[in-house]
Amino acid sequence: MDATPALIMTQGELQNILDETAQKAAHFAIEQLRDELQTDPDKRLVQQLREYILNPETLENPREHWASGPHIRAIELGNKGTAKSIAWFHQFKQKSGLKACFHRRSKRHGHLQEWCFEDIRLCWPNLL
Repeated sequence: MDATPALIMTQGELQNILDETAQKAAHFAIEQLRDELQTDPDKRLVQQLREYILNPETLENPREHWASGPHIRAIELGNKGTAKSIAWFHQFKQKSGLKACFHRRSKRHGHLQEWCFEDIRLCWPNLL
């Protein structure tokens, strides 16, 4: 008959271990939330758009999410690690068919146009 190793501890020791584990888990969750809150909303939107273009399953209703030209220009960065140029974006709109898609005025920046994620994803394969 094989011996089975066992760990014996008191109720107090078990409670201490559980308390310490819960404290570490709470600290980890708070740090993740803090990082999320400190992230620039525009960067978060671009990341969400990138993920959606790569995998449409990531968003349940892409017609409720909107992005403007600066967001679209930042989907793929240029050679210097910066967003693509405004000239690139104007060519993209023309050649991909995005210009013909429904757009709205930006709620944050009234002079900018925004397109829904679904239309952007459908135009993205038509990239220059």
